[in-house]
Amino acid sequence: MRTKLSMLFVVLLGLTLVLGACSANNNTGEQTASAADVQQNAGAKETIKISVGEDDYGARMLNYAAAFKALNAELVAEGKNVEVVEDILPAVGDDELVLQAQAGQWRDISMNSSLDIGWELDAGLIQPIDWLKDSEVFKTLPKNLWDIMEYQGHVYGAIQDMDASPLYINKTALKALGWSDADIKGLPDRVLKGDFTMDDMLNIATEAVEKKVTKYGLVSDGLDNISVQDINNQIMGFEPYDQEQSKVIFDKKGITDTYSFWKKGIDSGAITKDFAALEDVGFGYFVNGDVMFFIGGTGSYNNMKEAYGKSDKEFEDWFYANNTFSLIPAGIKGGKPGSLANPRLYYVSSKVDEKKMPYVQRIIELAMAPNLQMDHTIASGKLPVTRSGQEDPRFSESRFLNDVAYMLDYTKVRPPHLAYPSYLQQQIKGLEALMVKGATVEEAYALFEGNYKQGVEQDQVIFR
Repeated sequence: MRTKLSMLFVVLLGLTLVLGACSANNNTGEQTASAADVQQNAGAKETIKISVGEDDYGARMLNYAAAFKALNAELVAEGKNVEVVEDILPAVGDDELVLQAQAGQWRDISMNSSLDIGWELDAGLIQPIDWLKDSEVFKTLPKNLWDIMEYQGHVYGAIQDMDASPLYINKTALKALGWSDADIKGLPDRVLKGDFTMDDMLNIATEAVEKKVTKYGLVSDGLDNISVQDINNQIMGFEPYDQEQSKVIFDKKGITDTYSFWKKGIDSGAITKDFAALEDVGFGYFVNGDVMFFIGGTGSYNNMKEAYGKSDKEFEDWFYANNTFSLIPAGIKGGKPGSLANPRLYYVSSKVDEKKMPYVQRIIELAMAPNLQMDHTIASGKLPVTRSGQEDPRFSESRFLNDVAYMLDYTKVRPPHLAYPSYLQQQIKGLEALMVKGATVEEAYALFEGNYKQGVEQDQVIFR
């Protein structure tokens, strides 16, 4: 079976041949793009077309539109006889993105997750944007978020939003299990100190199901979502990535411990075999009181509010009266709690030439204006990434956003390594075998190891 990695190497070779042929005809992709995207008639405005990849989650496309409008207003004020126009290209999957590039269709600015830096760079789709280091807009970006944008010594993406992955806790159910108000209030602090672990959480989830206090013990926002990877990383006690060696870590004990956790949850009834099918309905089940623990993103708060079906203030009052939340607990006593996120980054095409780059830069910066960050936060539930974005008055008016913002200091992202996507895919296949086929821990591990070793370059992984 051909992996995404090997496919990308083939595509990259194809790109080299195509571009080489174009160069031989003295008509490179860059020159063609410039001729098509920059038009000027005598006495008329110079028109510069910037293509952007569609991404309609939250307020992303509205923020693009506001950025283009603001840029053209600035150009008029500066006395420039230039108009910058937006060309929206439809959203496509990663494989199609590569195929379109092979055919000569590039997006000047696109969005993808932080996980995708490695393969997009390897496929020749993106270029460094180290000018971000001098950007006034990004000067108030926290250091741990800068780390997300950098890879192999360069900045390759401009972070657009950020979330965390809280453990949402049914406070009403805890009271039914005999917890006092003081016990419940102190739970998030116990998680911070490493006193309350993933195993403690699973035991409570099991108790809630056995005593019929809740129907479900543990639910997340999807089997393929980052919440499951967050659980696995916490059980292992480390991220399966060695940054210094730039290699993925395939750790037999860590993976076995992870599958043992899931097996225990399935056998006890705390985790149901239809876990994967609860992705779209889990929010409603939590609001109805049918779930003991729910792991999702900060945006899950908005999903729950939608399921609740009443005003923001009514939902906020209900939420805090009946629920609480914490970081994801550590895997062992004394360990560190965690949080995992899947932020979107702006990427700049490798085919953007020097003439267009200043306008591309200004579009990205204007789209990240503090008020526009907050517009996106309201629509998506994700957090503003700069300190100035969090100074928007609307941010301080949101109790939940203020209460959850501290989690950003504990939040990591998945590494942008070429061998990591396959790791995640095969890890989930082992987990599905546990849930659906009743596999043993040993069988799930063997499935994971066998599939992964067949489809990955061995020198990209530390097997231990």
